[in-house]
Amino acid sequence: MRPWRPVYMAIRKAYFTPGATPLQRRLCTTALLCYAGGSALWIFENTVCGVHGEGGGGWALQWAHLHAWWHIG
Repeated sequence: MRPWRPVYMAIRKAYFTPGATPLQRRLCTTALLCYAGGSALWIFENTVCGVHGEGGGGWALQWAHLHAWWHIG
């Protein structure tokens, strides 16, 4: 089974099914936005820390622990 298939099916059932409620659609949209936002923070942190990380003395927002926020998101 493809790893993205269960996610695709869950979104399809929650959002695109004719009987889907507005609450289901809102929760699906919120979940996707949280995942996208958390991924954006994680990618940003990895990009910056890869350049200015532990060897370079850190960076200004290292105290924010964006990777932890990715897990929360």
